[in-house]
Amino acid sequence: MLVDAVNHRDREGATETTVLGPFYVGEHRTVPSNSNIAVGVAGRPMFVDIRVTSLNGGPVENVAVDVWHADDEGFYDTQKKSYQHEGASLRARFVTDANGHVSFRTILPRSYPIPTDGPVGQLVAATNRHPMRPAHIHFLLNAPGLEPLITHVFIEGDEYLESDVVFGVKEELICKVERRDDPIMPDGQPAMGPWYEMKYDFHVKPGEGHVPQPTQ
Repeated sequence: MLVDAVNHRDREGATETTVLGPFYVGEHRTVPSNSNIAVGVAGRPMFVDIRVTSLNGGPVENVAVDVWHADDEGFYDTQKKSYQHEGASLRARFVTDANGHVSFRTILPRSYPIPTDGPVGQLVAATNRHPMRPAHIHFLLNAPGLEPLITHVFIEGDEYLESDVVFGVKEELICKVERRDDPIMPDGQPAMGPWYEMKYDFHVKPGEGHVPQPTQ
């Protein structure tokens, strides 16, 4: 987080950044807006509705929006043996429309512990801290002419928001996720019981634009 803070001191009204994380695997497969990225994954249904704007509030079209997050048990797809033959889940790339808009179906993510084997675990133990990260969705926004935005959106009310082991939480990035009982979800499809809704606006700034390499 210190490196992130040094590299992004002046946000000029742009959305706050945070760490890329160890579970980014490179460019994700592009899917249409309103896709379900949690097919076959158990969990509480959630509909995510985001909008990407410039610093003056205008919509930004054709922005690649990579998303990825943990499942209902706190695991990422790459942590599971099934990843080798079943492929990716709870991750995808979307592209904003003329209104700067992207939406998709998924499940409500859960807080999770970072790996504590080796030096990282020794450091956490030595500082008397727990290894937990609060529930969040990762977002990576990128397009020619824009400064890439690497950030998370955290779930309001998570018990680890004030004690994130990697100090990645920023107030602006905490989002109220509402429980809904509407029989129809915003994409016009029927809901099979209660579901959750996340709405968030991202503000991006001009820059050269590039896609970060995956963390090994």
